[in-house]
Amino acid sequence: MYCQVNGLADPKSRTRKLKGIWELADEFEADGIVLVEVGVNWKKFKSSARLASWFNPLSTREVRATEAFNMHAPATSRRQQGGTAIVLRHGLLQYARGVAPDSSGLG
Repeated sequence: MYCQVNGLADPKSRTRKLKGIWELADEFEADGIVLVEVGVNWKKFKSSARLASWFNPLSTREVRATEAFNMHAPATSRRQQGGTAIVLRHGLLQYARGVAPDSSGLG
């Protein structure tokens, strides 16, 4: 499932958007979710506050996620243009071996 989220840095809109994405994924039985325009500078968040941890409260099963962003831009705020992410659930989890970094650092 593909979602253009247009920013998840703001906690209020993040909660609403993630809940809507999760409900759609349940409704259409999507095992994978691709997010674009995530809009998060992950340098400004604790290492424990990653995308999977944001989806975990919505799920009763395991969730794995990886995110990428422009690591070369200055970390001036939690918001940043662009960014991508992939969330795996249910049937696709068996194919997740590990997280490989974005070699370009551009997200």
